[in-house]
Amino acid sequence: MNLRNIKIIYRKELLDSLRDRRTLISMVLVPILMFPVMILGVGIIMGLVISKAVQKGSKVVIVGESFGESLASKIQEKEGVEVVEMENYEIALRKKEIQTVLVIPKYFEESLARADSTELRILYDEAELRSQMAEKKLREVILDYRDEVVSERMTSRGIEKSFLEPFVVTSVNLASKEKMGGMVMGLFLPYMVIILSLTGAMYPAVDMTAGEKERGTLETLMVSSASRKEMVLGKFTMVFTASVITALLSLLSLFATFALGSSLTISILEDFPFSIQPLGFVTVFFMMIPLSAFFSSLLMMISIFAKSSKEANSYIHPLVFIIVLPAMVSFLPGVELNSLMAMIPIVNTSLVLKEVLMGTYHWGNIGLIFLFNFLFAALGLWGAIGLFEKETVLFRV
Repeated sequence: MNLRNIKIIYRKELLDSLRDRRTLISMVLVPILMFPVMILGVGIIMGLVISKAVQKGSKVVIVGESFGESLASKIQEKEGVEVVEMENYEIALRKKEIQTVLVIPKYFEESLARADSTELRILYDEAELRSQMAEKKLREVILDYRDEVVSERMTSRGIEKSFLEPFVVTSVNLASKEKMGGMVMGLFLPYMVIILSLTGAMYPAVDMTAGEKERGTLETLMVSSASRKEMVLGKFTMVFTASVITALLSLLSLFATFALGSSLTISILEDFPFSIQPLGFVTVFFMMIPLSAFFSSLLMMISIFAKSSKEANSYIHPLVFIIVLPAMVSFLPGVELNSLMAMIPIVNTSLVLKEVLMGTYHWGNIGLIFLFNFLFAALGLWGAIGLFEKETVLFRV
């Protein structure tokens, strides 16, 4: 095997890819822009929507206001709440003319005076943001009023408040905000990076194999001094490079997005500040290398078998859905990395990235995952070389 021939083929495929706008978009532009658009864009839009809803205020209808005048007066004093009158209040609520309705039963104040229990009903539309906010405001006023009633009852009977609260339970979260941010990040980051590393290798793999069959340039390459194994290794190296670059750019884009989001004080990022140590970043990127090699070899094998780019894409698209399912294991609560999980491709990477982002490093499992993923990549590459050496597969019509 001549390394010089592999290098020449790799350089040729690299130059062709750099001239191809579609490859550059999938390999560079998409991973750079995806996270800023998703996270910052969604955060800014959510902030604007919530701010607009707060500015508009909440229109509330009180049914049976005369039965609870003291409560109604407190609701009218609530900032951002406007009490209006409406006969067909349920229709008005559905049409978004009002945001919520409070129904006060008859003899409400009389029941309170007798120390009896009674019921208040709040009607709202949970599918509407403004209605949700109005219900929350109304509930706050009602709970405060209920506490006042309870205090008055206790005072009239000479009962101390401590009688109802013999002890207080306090839960203390020892996890730092950064660790909580890592937990949230560990849910979706592995999934996104895995999918992006797959899509980054997808187009180059199809174009360098099935695409060359369609263009008729594969025969020209065959007359060169390079062996078929060297051709596959040169093309594989380029596909692997595209996948790794996509994974690296997506990671850098994500971290830059969170840094920018924190400086802009975007609300969606304030509750879960995220930071990663250099060791964590290197480990995440290090674990993506064998997975990118596995994806590259698998896509090469499928594309070599296909007669055309269209046929290759018809095989690859179902593969994407198959890969999505194990990649989503990071979303599942209670699924932990162990020796068995470390031997399952894609699942192992998703789980180990989740642990690393939370600051947990099980070096034994990390080494096992790295080894198994490279083993799967080697098997895929061996299969691609075997198909490339078969004339019946390479030039079938």
